[in-house]
Amino acid sequence: MRLREERGSVVLTALVMTFLLGVTALAADVGLIYLERWQLSNATDAGALAGIQDLPGSPAQARQKAGEFFRHNQSDDAAVEIAIAPDNKEIRVAGSRTVSTFFARIFGVESAQVQTRAAAKVGTMKSVVGLAPLAIPDQTLLYGHQYILKLASHGAYLTPGVATSVLSGGYRVSGNFGAIALGGRGAHQYEMNLKYGYDTQLSVGDTVPTEPGNMAGPTVRGVEYRLSQCTHVPRCTVDNYRKDCPRLVTLPIIAGFGNGRSDVEILGFAAFLLEDTGNEGKGKGKASYVIGRFIKRLLPGEIGSGNDYGMSAYRLVE
Repeated sequence: MRLREERGSVVLTALVMTFLLGVTALAADVGLIYLERWQLSNATDAGALAGIQDLPGSPAQARQKAGEFFRHNQSDDAAVEIAIAPDNKEIRVAGSRTVSTFFARIFGVESAQVQTRAAAKVGTMKSVVGLAPLAIPDQTLLYGHQYILKLASHGAYLTPGVATSVLSGGYRVSGNFGAIALGGRGAHQYEMNLKYGYDTQLSVGDTVPTEPGNMAGPTVRGVEYRLSQCTHVPRCTVDNYRKDCPRLVTLPIIAGFGNGRSDVEILGFAAFLLEDTGNEGKGKGKASYVIGRFIKRLLPGEIGSGNDYGMSAYRLVE
């Protein structure tokens, strides 16, 4: 009887050990596959985010860059497929890799296929944090051209190369010179927003009040502060600038300025590289102007619809 019991214990022990070995094999190889899938997912995300930077303008370059960033984040034996939407506003990156198992080979499972995919999309910017307290009436903006971002009270400050003034026809409308009130009225709030940007998100469709008056001192101090923060060598230009340079400002596009203080609707956003500021007149008649050069910007953000003013957003959508 005792011999039978001992033989039964040996058989039971063998079964338990086999079960535990199987669980160990499953846990180890599942962990390995999960790690490989995580790395592959990072590679497809990196490829999609890199490629979208060149869309919609350069699909061939977008495809090449997506492949390069995928390879940089994944081993050479991984396969990748890259597809760009017909409108050149979306890129899809699909990756796959065969992962060899270790313990699971005991049970005849020698490998597992890992697959991930990512998609990124680009479109017009819907919302912005950090707006400068100036606005541009709706118009077609020309890349690299100078624009008057704020008028002086004596009329448009004219200088060679200025494409158009901030106000239609180059004149002011009943006390408005291009300024808007963000987060409160008054020259102090205006100057703080001009130096550091308005710290609350605003979106297409929101309304903001205009800020009548010239505010010569706050304007010059605010712009000169930003200009002084550009210490990059070589100095930033429209063709070569640091993305975090304080000279870069984002302004809302509006339908136009009304008479006196009034609410205006945000139609979109545009970016400019600040170039100059100064005063016209003397004493109480002193008035300030602001000059900037139009640039196109692509930033991570929420994608909206409507007119494109060169301010684009991109994001992962899958």
